[in-house]
Amino acid sequence: MAEAQAGNRRKKSSDEGIPWAMILILLLLLGFCYQILQQEATKTEVTILLTGLVTSIFGPAESRNALPQGPPVLPRDVYVLVFFVLAIFLMNWTLRLAVVEPFARLAVGIRGDTLVKFSQSVLEAIIYGTFAIIGISIVPAQPWSWPSANWWRGFDSGEHLIMRSDLRCFYILYGARYIQAAVTVLLEPKRKDFLEMMVHHIVTIGVVYVSYLGGYNRVGVVVMVLLDPADVPLHLAKLCKYTAEQLKMNIWQFVADRLFEFFAVLFAVTRLIMFGPRSSKMQQPYQKQLLSADFNPVHAAPCRTRVQSEVRLLAASLACLMPAQSHSMWA
Repeated sequence: MAEAQAGNRRKKSSDEGIPWAMILILLLLLGFCYQILQQEATKTEVTILLTGLVTSIFGPAESRNALPQGPPVLPRDVYVLVFFVLAIFLMNWTLRLAVVEPFARLAVGIRGDTLVKFSQSVLEAIIYGTFAIIGISIVPAQPWSWPSANWWRGFDSGEHLIMRSDLRCFYILYGARYIQAAVTVLLEPKRKDFLEMMVHHIVTIGVVYVSYLGGYNRVGVVVMVLLDPADVPLHLAKLCKYTAEQLKMNIWQFVADRLFEFFAVLFAVTRLIMFGPRSSKMQQPYQKQLLSADFNPVHAAPCRTRVQSEVRLLAASLACLMPAQSHSMWA
């Protein structure tokens, strides 16, 4: 009994102590961000991308239509990606350590492993919600947004590689978000779903990378917009569940149950109804071309490197396979 009480005291002390190691890491990352922005080309590109994103969300249609356009460029986009990864990591952990965890301890009384889960769910709800709002704001504003046949036009001319600055910014931010999430999973105490989460993050990073360089950005960003919203009520339901367990109040469990029901409905609508049938219909006019033995996605547009050619070939193979399966399912 005495040993258990001593262990609880040590655990409580560690929960309430100042995480000096993480603070030092955040300060070092802040220095790295500053150094990256000392490169004039990277600083200019970050400014162009963020300005385009803000203009697309809040600006008039004339300003959105005048945003600069261009294809992916390496290594320029890699430097921007690294900066975004560091920036998201800094914002994530600063908000977590300075706001979320103190609030959870003082207002809700959460401690120990539940504190980690609570904080993680808060940040996940914020991140998923933010990206869902950004995606819903910028995708309908793209000139190719509808009808869905436009998502697959331009593979014979290289037009599919051209992205507006707001779309490129969203795409790079999306990849940076999951790289940051993978690193965060490594830093947190290991949970029973550690392996599943790492596989999920790594696969997502790979899919974003392939679709960005391979020119599948249009259908890729539509998939992003459809996948993110359902996770918001899921993580909010988790927060209410943790609060109900700590405060012993049935109202929080009631809210958690309703949020989970809303998550189930939203999941079915966005991922099974909206995405499922559309994944077969949207490419129907181009299935013969994409599945034809004469179609070579590597030569669909000029490729500057062999890596880009291989990435495009892989992306085209996956894209040809998935709609064919969906078409047979939903026909």
